[in-house]
Amino acid sequence: MAHDGALKARKLKEKPNRMREEFLFVAERFLKIGRGHEAAVCLQNAKEEVLAAGLMAKLGHPGYVSCLLHY
Repeated sequence: MAHDGALKARKLKEKPNRMREEFLFVAERFLKIGRGHEAAVCLQNAKEEVLAAGLMAKLGHPGYVSCLLHY
């Protein structure tokens, strides 16, 4: 179900604000089902790099943090 939402969000490229909202919504859904990595990817796609980096650090992936915050 959450994967379907992520696919739907990707199709909204012509509507960047709506796409961002959808990715944030899907990130929350992934978090609720314990899929933190997928949630972080959605946060990154929503241009929420700081939140994505924080989540990846919390998940024990510090290497991703510097990569995400570098951009």
